[in-house]
Amino acid sequence: MQIYLEWVDAWQLYLLARVFRQIALRATADPGQPPASLSVLAIVEDVARHPGTSISDVTQRTHLAQSLVSKTVTQLSDAGVLTCQRDPSDGRRTLVSVDPTAHTREFVPRGARPIDQAIRQTLPDITVEQLNRVLNALDTLADQLLDNPASQHSASFVPEIGS
Repeated sequence: MQIYLEWVDAWQLYLLARVFRQIALRATADPGQPPASLSVLAIVEDVARHPGTSISDVTQRTHLAQSLVSKTVTQLSDAGVLTCQRDPSDGRRTLVSVDPTAHTREFVPRGARPIDQAIRQTLPDITVEQLNRVLNALDTLADQLLDNPASQHSASFVPEIGS
């Protein structure tokens, strides 16, 4: 049996996803720092899902300009988030992976941060009652959507390194 609420459609789902992304970006940003750009997030997520990938493959999957991907990979490599090595079969290609220590140092702690303050920043007029309803609804959505074995391949932002 499928239950659909009349007001939920693809466009509203897209808008909700945008709000969720804004909340997540704010929650994972370091205090006093702006949130990561969506392009940086897309690149890191792609590299995390495809370790040992080439810059051109990241460019194809993310639909970002190769110059932006190359520049971002260089910056993230310099920051110790990504590792780069020459492709042994083609010395012209660079293979990119998430640095294993960055997973533990950056991703795990950022992912464990509470989101209530980020919700307040994203929705500044939210009341305490509304915030509690939103947090309860998000908890329900997480239980239903993220704990579903069919969604496991798409739910995790950064897979365990080495798995």
